[in-house]
Amino acid sequence: RGNMTRLAEFNVGADPEAAAEVFASSWPCFDVVSWELSCEVAVPWATFDKMFDRSKSSVARFLKNILHQTYWEQRAQKFGHSKIPGAPAAQPAGGTCCCMEPVWRLLCGAQSLKNGGGAIICDAVAVALALRPDLSKRSASVHVDVELQGSITRGQTVLDWGHCFDGIQRQKDVTWVIEVDNGRYIELFRQMLQ
Repeated sequence: RGNMTRLAEFNVGADPEAAAEVFASSWPCFDVVSWELSCEVAVPWATFDKMFDRSKSSVARFLKNILHQTYWEQRAQKFGHSKIPGAPAAQPAGGTCCCMEPVWRLLCGAQSLKNGGGAIICDAVAVALALRPDLSKRSASVHVDVELQGSITRGQTVLDWGHCFDGIQRQKDVTWVIEVDNGRYIELFRQMLQ
């Protein structure tokens, strides 16, 4: 599933040709953190709010400033500002851009998630895995193509898990991370904010 279109993840959907070249390159194996995985390791709102409320570090202040619109103001407008630490005073409903509502709902974990919702911070998951590869609990070597032609599917990543019945043997040089240790990921995120 996508977060830019129904099937395209933002980074791939923004420039499908470039993404296709990266996946087709002869680089040594590299890891991919998918949108779906990022959704699975969303930081629960109660944990997220506590992390930022308790931390006074320059990193925490910087992140709170750049994440404020997405993670505090939008959530406050949607769910009631009195329950959200650091939320602004109520604003008129006309101040919310309706075209951004689906993106906001996805980023803020308003979609149905296993963990009941939370902050989806894709880049933090990728950085955590780069710093601590042992956070990965399960992954698979796959072949990845990017759909470039479809009017609905343009930008979709198409995976060959190795059991494709078309008879073509594709090189599987991408490590697709399927599961991470969520507790250790959240702890690493918390440590970063100190």
